[in-house]
Amino acid sequence: MKLKMGISKLLTVFMILTVVISIAGNRVYADSYKVVTLGGNLTNSQKEDMLKYFGVSRQDADVIEVNIDEEKKYLSDVASSDQIGTKSISCAYVEPTTAGGLNVSTHNISWVSSSMIKNALITAGVKNANVKA
Repeated sequence: MKLKMGISKLLTVFMILTVVISIAGNRVYADSYKVVTLGGNLTNSQKEDMLKYFGVSRQDADVIEVNIDEEKKYLSDVASSDQIGTKSISCAYVEPTTAGGLNVSTHNISWVSSSMIKNALITAGVKNANVKA
């Protein structure tokens, strides 16, 4: 139970950080506030592959690169150093929607489930979004 609460806090911090950084950038898109976070240790080719996987370009999403120092700073209270790791390679995509609830999918993630992410989003007040992690 303690691990589940820690994971929920981790995901809440991640989502809040993503939203705050995207709003702080003052970029506004006509269709929505699509946000993509990319691990800073990925190669440029890997980053482009992730954008293709998420089905967005840099023009129609707010793309944020996250480095390992940021991960350690924001996650050290809720995740062990083994869970955080030594490289920033994780990526996520959030597309707010006006209806349809929360649609969360995960791929290649070993210690966070889609239901944990969904719970963190609900806790953060998100009601409708498509999310890929």
